Amino acid sequence: MSALKKGDHLYLVDGSGYLFRAYHALPPLTRKSDGLPTGAVSGYCNMLWKLLEDMKGPEQPTHLAVIFDASEKTFRNKIYKEYKAHRPPPPEDLIPQFPLVRDATRAFGVSCVEMNGYEADDLIATYARLAREAGARCTIISSDKDLMQLVVDGKVELLDTMKNRRLASAEVLEKFGVTPDKVVQVQALAGDSTDNVPGVRGIGVKTAAELINIYGDIETLLGRVTEIKQNKRRETLIENAENARISLKLVTLDINVPLKERPDEFAPSPPRRPWQMCCRLSRNCPISKAKPRLRPRPCALQSIAMPMSPSPRRPSWTNGSPDRGKKASSASIPRPPRWIR
Repeated sequence: MSALKKGDHLYLVDGSGYLFRAYHALPPLTRKSDGLPTGAVSGYCNMLWKLLEDMKGPEQPTHLAVIFDASEKTFRNKIYKEYKAHRPPPPEDLIPQFPLVRDATRAFGVSCVEMNGYEADDLIATYARLAREAGARCTIISSDKDLMQLVVDGKVELLDTMKNRRLASAEVLEKFGVTPDKVVQVQALAGDSTDNVPGVRGIGVKTAAELINIYGDIETLLGRVTEIKQNKRRETLIENAENARISLKLVTLDINVPLKERPDEFAPSPPRRPWQMCCRLSRNCPISKAKPRLRPRPCALQSIAMPMSPSPRRPSWTNGSPDRGKKASSASIPRPPRWIR
């Protein structure tokens, strides 16, 4: 183990976000023998492999982990039972691939973390806090707006790998109209239809930012609500005061999750027996072996990271999803970075 210390660089990958991006980026890929979907895990492996390859020089991590959502229900559902209630279940063809991406992540020699009752964002927030307290840098591989509240210039930043863009305070200010420490105040007022966060009816991000820049936070705003000159806005805030308070609890990430895995365990390392692991995953993983296209010595990922053959016919579950497959690519997988060879 290597404890976090000043000068270290912790990378935290939003695994669920990576997986869904991979799912929507590729056309349906299946195992020929029985049609089992394999596209998402194949795309995920390609994305993770490229990320590892790009981590060189001063940006190379000393600690690295991929964080996943473990369950649909979390402590937020106890605060507000309608939280994310209207979200549809995951696509049927994606569900059998969930355990495969965990196996794939570990095969890269990368820690895989999840915890029941908490969202991946809460774990990321807690690990980011630990990094700050240790004097280490933390880079979060995600462009999720819900993680922007964690940004601290020089200490914690987001990296959008799709656009190769780092997100610091300036980018957060551009998106929300407030600094990172005020993001949750704006989110609580504006609400979020995707997660079914109620917010205050009729108030969007722009208006919320204006109010927070004047009053500082929701409690101060509600305490001085009589000062607001617009009658409709004032009445709306009074009527939805409790929704605003509930929303603030929902959007605020928990930075004190009782972690099972400590960041000390996240030092990246190659598998001890890469070829044996490759064989083991091939037996247990329902993805067919693809013809190797890599010249380096055998790696645990060879049997799962290669794109499968596209399904000859688009199955019914792709109906109504015109964007599926537009970003598909047949480019070869890059050489793995030296520290996982």
